[in-house]
Amino acid sequence: MSNNYLVGTSGWYYYNWKDLFYPKELRSADWLNHYCKHLKTTEINNSFYALPSLNSLKKWYQDTPDNFVFSLKAWNLITHKEKLKNS
Repeated sequence: MSNNYLVGTSGWYYYNWKDLFYPKELRSADWLNHYCKHLKTTEINNSFYALPSLNSLKKWYQDTPDNFVFSLKAWNLITHKEKLKNS
C-alpha cells in the first residue's frame, strides 16, 4: 500500500482568500501558480455545469508543474439527470 497522499481544495479561485492565502499584491491571474507551490491537487467544480474550454485546460496545464493533479467533477447531466444511465 502506498502512503502517497495529495492535499488540495475544491478550486483555487476565491476572492476571500486574498490576504489570507494569496498575497495582497498578487494578481488573480497568478493565483493558480501560487496555489501549486503549496498544494498538489485541486478539483474543478465548474465542470459540473459545463466542460472547461480547451483554452482554459491548456492554460491550467501550462501554469502547473508536471506532478500537479486536477480532478474534474462529473457533469450534472451524467450524475443527476441521467443518473449514470447510458454514460
